[in-house]
Amino acid sequence: MKNLFSSHEIDHKKLNIKLRLGKSTAITMGVSQGLGVSIIPGIVAIKAERAGLIKAIPLNTSHDEVPIYI
Repeated sequence: MKNLFSSHEIDHKKLNIKLRLGKSTAITMGVSQGLGVSIIPGIVAIKAERAGLIKAIPLNTSHDEVPIYI
């Protein structure tokens, strides 16, 4: 994650993180309830978007990384 943020010139230390969740389902539900935004694996984001829970926005990553969505 630090490399992803750095590649977009985002200082991860300056992010205002209020909540950390470990399970993708918990993260998706929190985002769908308006608690914030998150970076999650593409397959999770696509399924949640198809279910109408979130709006997925793909992030550009290198070919060596797993596609992620915000």
